[in-house]
Amino acid sequence: MALNSVTFLLFLGVVCVVAYALPRKIRYIWLLVCSYAFYLYTPTGTLANLPALALLVGTTLFSYACALGIGKCTKPFLRRLFLGLSLLSCLGILFGFKYTNFFIDGINSLTGAFGTASPISHVNLLMPLGISYYILQAVGYTVDVYTGTLAPEANPIRYALFVGFFPGIVTGPINRAGSMLPQYKNPPAFDYNRVAGGLFRVLWGIFKKMVIADTIGQYTAAVFATPAHYAGPQLLLAALLFAYQLYADFGGTCDIAIGAAQMLGFTFAENFNRPFAAKTFAGLWQRWHISLTSFFRETVFTPLVWSRWTEKIPFIGKKFTKPPTASSVFIIFALSGLWHGPHVNYVVWGLLNGALMVFSSTKLNKKRDKLAAKIPLYRARHLRGFCQRVLVYLLFAGCLVFFAAALYQFPVSSWAAGLLNGWDTLFTSFAALNTVLGLDFTTMLLLAGCIVLVEAVEKCGNVAGWIRRRGWFIRWPLYILLLAMLLVFGKLGQSPAIYQQY
Repeated sequence: MALNSVTFLLFLGVVCVVAYALPRKIRYIWLLVCSYAFYLYTPTGTLANLPALALLVGTTLFSYACALGIGKCTKPFLRRLFLGLSLLSCLGILFGFKYTNFFIDGINSLTGAFGTASPISHVNLLMPLGISYYILQAVGYTVDVYTGTLAPEANPIRYALFVGFFPGIVTGPINRAGSMLPQYKNPPAFDYNRVAGGLFRVLWGIFKKMVIADTIGQYTAAVFATPAHYAGPQLLLAALLFAYQLYADFGGTCDIAIGAAQMLGFTFAENFNRPFAAKTFAGLWQRWHISLTSFFRETVFTPLVWSRWTEKIPFIGKKFTKPPTASSVFIIFALSGLWHGPHVNYVVWGLLNGALMVFSSTKLNKKRDKLAAKIPLYRARHLRGFCQRVLVYLLFAGCLVFFAAALYQFPVSSWAAGLLNGWDTLFTSFAALNTVLGLDFTTMLLLAGCIVLVEAVEKCGNVAGWIRRRGWFIRWPLYILLLAMLLVFGKLGQSPAIYQQY
């Protein structure tokens, strides 16, 4: 079920009421049952998701057993064997579902070049819900046990809840076992302020998703569907709006997940921290999709690859050390792009972000100092900060064109080819086109007001804590405003989250 649906809100309410009515020691059992019911749910009431649930349970049990083996064995060979089995099974499942047809296309291209007349047909695989998220959580747990960061969890039900907890299985964030397992073992008692704050964060996330992201999405989807039919102003506007659409969509659904977990007494990892307030490109990526980038940085490279490859490799004899920072950045972002799907544009998007990360960390500081020396006005703190944020946003939006091309299935060349066209008729055809697409002047004012509201509230910190510190004369008008906006502009459950497909 979609996190922005009425069904989910009713489901969450029932889960909360029963969870706090049960003794705390057995609450995790109820939450696991509800998580599997959430995973099994279909609007038609069929058991179509039963194979996907079986895959989730199988992955959970196998990674749990491998982690127990790692914890009990003292010989390095056996520990590495259990680690390898867990990684091979988890990542094999992930790659099998996400990249099988991608490799089939590659094989067909190679065989076609040599004149082979019988290409391999695609495999009809239905992507299980949340597979990219729960697989990475299982992998992270196994790696933490292997490196000694975490002791193996003895209770399989608590571990199963960590892997498949329903608020985060659709769009993340990707949580770490060291943070979540102790919370499941000792859940807190009912606290009104925590539950009320979590409920507001759910409302806040639905507002960002349904009002901001979906309103922008009407425009960007129309333009990106046939970019060759649009002129430069519309193509540029679509690219600029898509960056905020993606943030409002993905960040909004993460807000719903984090708020739902908070209502149940648990603290999820934060996935966004006002990314467009960053003054550097590296700073933006410290605030964007935090759980994924930190997972690749902490789980893949530091404990597994570079720290462990310090011994001499058989038959090669070389001794590997940690790679240069630039190489790590490029590999992390290439993997991040590939994680999104088997499309070359995702990889290009990742590599472009990696290149800008490296550049902003090495060359840009000196350039800024020279610019400040030549332009005294640039030394003004507020003006400089504004220019830096605008530049970072433009660079990020430019990279996201490749992301949008993979998402909406259009060639980047057709978007780029039309950028220089139509600027002479900006104030005539542009206004007419926006009216046709539903993004007229009134809608643009609405979006601008909503974006200003989001940035102003989130500047104050965690919205769930912020709202509980406000008086009733601020809280209730804001509640009413958000609900009114949802009733007028939102259509609950009719637009799935963008990141749900990953």
